Amino acid sequence: MKTASRKTTKKNPENQIQIIPTSGEVFSDGSFIELVASPNDGKPALLFWDGKSVRVAPQIEDLRHSYRPLELDVSLWQAMRFPSVAKPYGAIEEFFKRTANLFEHYIGLSVPEAAMATAWTATTWFPDCLSSPPTLVVSGPDMSHVITFFRLLACVCRRALVLGEISRSLVRSLPMALHPTLIVNQPHLSQTVASLLRDSNYRGLFVPGNGGTVLDLVCSKAIFTGMGNFAQQCNDQAVHLALPPVRSELPPLGEREQDRIANLFQPRWLMYRLQHAHKVHQSRSAACALTFPTLELARNLMACVPDEPEFAQALVPLLKSQEQDVLVRRSCDLSSAIVEVLWATLHEPTREATVSRIADLTNALLRSRGEIREYCAEEVGWRLRDLGIPRHRGRNSMVVQFSRETSQRVHRLARGFAVQSLECHAKSCADCTQLQIVDPNKIVEVSQEL
Repeated sequence: MKTASRKTTKKNPENQIQIIPTSGEVFSDGSFIELVASPNDGKPALLFWDGKSVRVAPQIEDLRHSYRPLELDVSLWQAMRFPSVAKPYGAIEEFFKRTANLFEHYIGLSVPEAAMATAWTATTWFPDCLSSPPTLVVSGPDMSHVITFFRLLACVCRRALVLGEISRSLVRSLPMALHPTLIVNQPHLSQTVASLLRDSNYRGLFVPGNGGTVLDLVCSKAIFTGMGNFAQQCNDQAVHLALPPVRSELPPLGEREQDRIANLFQPRWLMYRLQHAHKVHQSRSAACALTFPTLELARNLMACVPDEPEFAQALVPLLKSQEQDVLVRRSCDLSSAIVEVLWATLHEPTREATVSRIADLTNALLRSRGEIREYCAEEVGWRLRDLGIPRHRGRNSMVVQFSRETSQRVHRLARGFAVQSLECHAKSCADCTQLQIVDPNKIVEVSQEL
């Protein structure tokens, strides 16, 4: 688990104490520094947690360092919510239920959907502990209802920043040192920006900034993409939530009510972070063996509720439903179809297949699933190259030779694309047995360190 980003480190020449502007620090002994709002004047202050007690002060000092609140623009400070203290949250199960009740009461979510929204809320408090903080992709028929949902999220998520528009240049100017929760209302999010937010959301990947700098864009994100391009803009590592139509009996969520909710839940979620960050970072989560595209999502969600196995299990039906959507989309994907054809073909007696035959079989498979586009042999050949499948020049055309190395590569790809195995091959094929490709509809328990 890494410390939060810092702007600068200054030295005092008289006593050699390092002055460190910070948005938060995580120390190896389990202590924390968190950026909070001063309970006296609401200005930036720092909270120190030693594992047992909380102290809030304008600065935190030890023998060699003086930690100061990161300097933020006044407008940015006012746009975000920071708790002024950390408070006990009581029994975890009851605390989660109280948070879920907010989504049921104000948004009209079902019990399972409210549980999923609560689990995602929990992930926003641990962006520095997860390999890839899950993105929440929201759709819904009523824009005002989406805005209400986003306002509620801002009351319970960590350092939420609600934006009405986002672009590549704006992303580079965001206060990413805060690891904010970006809540974006942009029904027509461009593919370029969507790709930037998705592909940069992995720890250790950076985006070029201005003046030779690089930016860390890893943070929690909630994005409204609208009904029309929902499927196109989402990705396999996102939580999908379709809001129900607004109902007349749902209570309003005015500013005073938002303040009340934030003042009640923000300090308690902060305490939850302080007490569970190291456990989340080290968690080994038991997850449903969904397809491999969604397994990391399941692990990240369940890692943030480590002491509530029953609550985590309540997420499985929704994750499985989302998994089926992923499988349907992937069934019409060219790369997935090619891998499926290769996997079936290499189990036949033939030792090779022409690229033209692979293209014909791939097009036939896609047509059976409703796809009307036809791919030529050249397009399939380039995709084979991208998949790492070697091609060789035969007598009249390019061919794929099914060597042991190619077989192992195809089997690994088949596992990654969740190709359902034909059990008749499992015993006779050493690569099938070794990789244990399973039917994605079956459930197994897995344990793997994040």
